[in-house]
Amino acid sequence: SGPFSLAAAATLEQLADAVEQGRMTELVVTPEQAVQHLPVCTVVGDDLQRLRNGVLPRSMLAEMAPGLIQLCNEGQLIAVAEKCLDGSLQMKRVFN
Repeated sequence: SGPFSLAAAATLEQLADAVEQGRMTELVVTPEQAVQHLPVCTVVGDDLQRLRNGVLPRSMLAEMAPGLIQLCNEGQLIAVAEKCLDGSLQMKRVFN
């Protein structure tokens, strides 16, 4: 999903060759690249520390549209959350 396609995927043989040749980073997508198409919510202060402990900044996400959201601080990806159609929030992943 997102900006990815099957045509751009690497085969297992290509991955094995890349590992042997020391060029694995050419084929691997970073978490930041994987979510760059998602809307961003910038988290600061006390909310940032709570987020790193797995607590969502609910007030900051209240105005966001439903869907996946990347939560960042100073350009660094901290977490990915999902706002559901009913307004509920779910943490998907925290990157520490």
